[in-house]
Amino acid sequence: MDHQPEAHHELARWLSGVNAFITAVNRPVSLRELLDLVTATACDLLGYDSCGVLLVQPEQRRLLMEGAHGLSTEYVAQLNDQVPLSLAGDGKSESPSARAFLSARPVVINDVAADPLMKPWQNLAKQQGYRSIVSMPLLLKGRPFGVLNGYSAKRNGISASSVELLHILANQAATAIESIHLRDGLRENISRLGQANDALRQQSRLLEQAHEVHKRLNGVALGAGGLEEISLTLQVLLGHDVVIEDVHGRHLAPGDAASPGFPDLSSLQSHDDTAEICEVAAGQETPQSILTMVPVRIAGEIVARVWVNARMHELGELDRRALESANVIFALELMRVRAAQEVEWRVQGDIVNAMLHSHPSEFAFLIPRARTLGHDLEVPHLLMLLTILGDAGPAPRGALGNNALARSITRTVETCLESTGSRPLVAVDDGRIVILAPLAEDVDRTAQLDQLHRRMAGRHGLQTFAVIGTVCSSPADYPRALRIARGATALRERQGERAGTLVLGDLGIVSLLLQVDSPDDLEAFAKRTLGALTESDATKDRVLEETLRAYFRYGCNVTSASTALFVHPNTVRMRLRKIEGLLGCLLSDPEDVLNLRAAVLIMDVMQAVDQP
Repeated sequence: MDHQPEAHHELARWLSGVNAFITAVNRPVSLRELLDLVTATACDLLGYDSCGVLLVQPEQRRLLMEGAHGLSTEYVAQLNDQVPLSLAGDGKSESPSARAFLSARPVVINDVAADPLMKPWQNLAKQQGYRSIVSMPLLLKGRPFGVLNGYSAKRNGISASSVELLHILANQAATAIESIHLRDGLRENISRLGQANDALRQQSRLLEQAHEVHKRLNGVALGAGGLEEISLTLQVLLGHDVVIEDVHGRHLAPGDAASPGFPDLSSLQSHDDTAEICEVAAGQETPQSILTMVPVRIAGEIVARVWVNARMHELGELDRRALESANVIFALELMRVRAAQEVEWRVQGDIVNAMLHSHPSEFAFLIPRARTLGHDLEVPHLLMLLTILGDAGPAPRGALGNNALARSITRTVETCLESTGSRPLVAVDDGRIVILAPLAEDVDRTAQLDQLHRRMAGRHGLQTFAVIGTVCSSPADYPRALRIARGATALRERQGERAGTLVLGDLGIVSLLLQVDSPDDLEAFAKRTLGALTESDATKDRVLEETLRAYFRYGCNVTSASTALFVHPNTVRMRLRKIEGLLGCLLSDPEDVLNLRAAVLIMDVMQAVDQP
């Protein structure tokens, strides 16, 4: 009977300890507080000098002490950092904690100092002052997730009965620890769900705002506001200046010039056109201005670029949605503009073709038709002819048969040759590009054509040759101007000239010969002067004629002519004497030389004019 009160007291202590676990879970406390409570309770109920709870770290394959009672913070830190309890071994040569975890069975060491397997931890044990240790696995559904350790300062200080009681306590502790995990996990899930719900509400608000932005931009487009109104609306929505350019660098919107603070788009640095949105540096100064660029695409082809005077991080999510909506509307608007340009391009081609090839009496019908396109045919126009060059001369006539390429080149020509208040008429005619530009005394057409050559090379990869021809003041002037420009082009091609610009007036007497409307007398003079030579040379591959041309081309210098013809100077001298004999002239006589040079020049001009 004397042992009953003691047994009741012991049972009450155990029930109180277990109840403390349940109370801690319901309170609730943190995992660290629960683990400290478990270790303190184990020491109190089982009489251990100290206890510790080690939990598994799966990603590191090790045990980490997470709670302790009676153990110094230095010991816990050294155990965790300097002598880690690895789970990567075979379970037999590891620490007692690792062996208990891997075997799911308790491990008892009665004399730490005498156990060879404890050698890595003997110094720590000596510092902490324990001689024996028990490691009890914490199991959940039969699988370990940690270890509860008890430490005694006495050798053989771990009794069999205390191990059994520790097993019971470990089961209760495992249940409490798992409850904490479940509770914390549930709390985290609730927090994540709350964050997701907030994000959904925010996304819903953003979608509603983006929808309103799209409706607003779409309303501007449906109201026939055009690129001008759409760009201004986008500018208001973003709070930053916006400029739209086509792929040729032509300013599309806003209608007025960009605001004074907008960077110069002609000084843009290289950028990636494959990106949907990117930052592009502009200017040469330091620091450079940074713009945000959004390409506008139709069927995958970039047709324009939207420039925003802001960096990407300055544009919020709603700003980006506004840019996306505007991009779609810009593409639709540009498709409409492109369709109109297609019609204009065809009509413009018909007008130019009629001006160049129809009877002058039909010119009056073209004036009102051209006026609808913004062209005034009643003012004088300068005719220019642009030739696309191939690898060895003019490109084939079919090179501009691709309508898309022809339209793109035409747009580039218009952009370069546009002057204030006037647009040129540009059309493809028989494989060449005819340009009819309103006469403007203050415009440097040569400089414009130089810029055009650079753009054609840079944007289209094409080399070009241009002739600045004559001014057309009446309907009859246009066919004649085209014939003269074609003749000048053909003549320059015969001379082996390449890309660049030729001003008709720079040809000297040749320009006068090209403009002769009745060349019969000139042709008769040339045939009369060179007749005997051409007849004699007809069966000899024109050797004598080419020798005479080279002689004149190189200033009547025999040595230079022989070098150009790849023959010996004596061969040239022999051929020249034969020419003198055939023609009955002397190449030392200035008058004979003048007549011969004029005849050769006239033949070249006649052939150039006759060439299509």
